[in-house]
Parts: sequence; structure tokens; C-alpha cells
Amino acid sequence: MCKLVPVDLQSVLKTVPSAAEAIQLNQRLLKSSGHKEILKQHTRVTVVLEESTQGSQLNAAQAVLSTYDVVAVQPTSERTFQQACAMLEADLICIDCTRRLPFRLRPPLLKQALQRGLLFEIEYAGLLR
Repeated sequence: MCKLVPVDLQSVLKTVPSAAEAIQLNQRLLKSSGHKEILKQHTRVTVVLEESTQGSQLNAAQAVLSTYDVVAVQPTSERTFQQACAMLEADLICIDCTRRLPFRLRPPLLKQALQRGLLFEIEYAGLLR
């Protein structure tokens, strides 16, 4: 599993424009070759939240995250799940069902997240083995 290591925001901001430029170049090449946009490739980032302090860092990094089409968070504790439902700026909350959840999916929190427009992604591929 990939773990997010805190990095200096300025170093991330320096690398992001190159990724955005690569995506724009790809789109320009497709259009110039006469292809209609049949398939749009979206960019996505999933942030695994292991500590509640990462939530505030995530909200502070909106300049970087806004370069992605989909921002997902995967909480690993009760506190990070509460944060994800109540205040984090994300599109998806990932729930990994291949392991025992370290928190309960409480209806008030789920309702709060849905009212904020968040969607839930249930990961179950590992259960099919």
C-alpha cells in the first residue's frame, strides 16, 4: 500500500504544472489529428488519511488538488472518517472492505457526507480472490 509522506508544498507546486501541461498536450494532439473526444481520461489522486493532521494539510493543498479531476480520500481511523464526512474537500470517500474497518459507518456521518455531495467508493476486489 502506498503511504503519503508529508512533503513541502512548494516542491509539489513546482512539479504539478508539468503534469497539467502533459495532459493538455495529449488533448491538443488528439484534436489536431481529427479524433473526436470519444473517451476522456480523468486524473485522480487518492490520499490515505492515517492521522487527523493530514486532513488540514489536505485542505491547505487545494491549489495542487484542483489540478485533478477526482480527489479521493481513504480514512483509516474514526477521526479521519469523521473529518472526511464533515469537512474535507474531496469527491470520494474510499472504504476498503478487504480489511476490517477500524471505524463504524454511522448513519449521521454518512448522511452528512452525502448532503455535502460526497460519493462513496466501496473497494471489494480483494474479496473476490
